[in-house]
Amino acid sequence: MELSHIYKPIEKELRGVEKLLRDSLNSAGNKAISRICNYLLDAKGKRLRPALVLLSGKAVGSSTALDPAIIKVAAGIELIHAASLVHDDVIDHSKLRHNKPTINSKWGQDLSIALGDYLYSVAYELISQCNNIDILQCISSATKAMCEGELVQVSERDNLDLLKRRYIVIVKKKTASLFAASCQSGSLVSRSKRSLQVAMKAYGLNFGIGFQITDDYLDIVSEE
Repeated sequence: MELSHIYKPIEKELRGVEKLLRDSLNSAGNKAISRICNYLLDAKGKRLRPALVLLSGKAVGSSTALDPAIIKVAAGIELIHAASLVHDDVIDHSKLRHNKPTINSKWGQDLSIALGDYLYSVAYELISQCNNIDILQCISSATKAMCEGELVQVSERDNLDLLKRRYIVIVKKKTASLFAASCQSGSLVSRSKRSLQVAMKAYGLNFGIGFQITDDYLDIVSEE
């Protein structure tokens, strides 16, 4: 099944997310910042995480109309993801992402680190505007887990005998935690029952684990 088919019920909201991403990252009034941020946004990924926020909100909400706050949550989560990728590329000294030069290969390490920090700040500014402490705690806990996962992965990068359980810990923290937060926050915005929030979080976590294992497998196959 194509992503375009899965995204069909949330096409309008995804357009709103894209507009908010552009508007938020161009609000500084600085041409240099805007140029770099637009370059980042032009290398558009699948937008899986904001899509999961929106789809989860629709799946468990009591109304067919989504709360407008969900657009800010979805955009904020996408910016957190983008920030983590910018910092990942610095750590890994990556030259390409989505077949385009990375921020660090184009503008250098120092600017890349600063840009990642800026993306995090804009993300949390958007999320805080929802005035929902549960959503803020959900996403901030996921961000903390992502950072912990990155720290563990870097510390284990030369370990060729990495245990499976250790690998799964890294995957859960670094990747799956934000997928879990995406699904859970969508249900939080829709004010669903607690049991549904727990179920959506579990779904997102397992989705993220499967996503990362598949991605790692494809990396190995492509290198061969």
